[in-house]
Amino acid sequence: MRALVTAAIYFGTFLVIGYLAKRLLDRFMAQNGTDLREVQSQNKGGGQQQRFLLGGWYKDRSPGN
Repeated sequence: MRALVTAAIYFGTFLVIGYLAKRLLDRFMAQNGTDLREVQSQNKGGGQQQRFLLGGWYKDRSPGN
């Protein structure tokens, strides 16, 4: 029973912190009039980018595809 309580506290804390961070970021993005796609396009210069994920290379898709 003690292990269950410890796990609930441990995982519950991460869930609460994640939820609060998401709400804070949503509020910040709404106040500044930006959305995720706009921020991502600014970050990578609007072009495709190669990335390494799970042992393989892939290219980002363009927003139209």
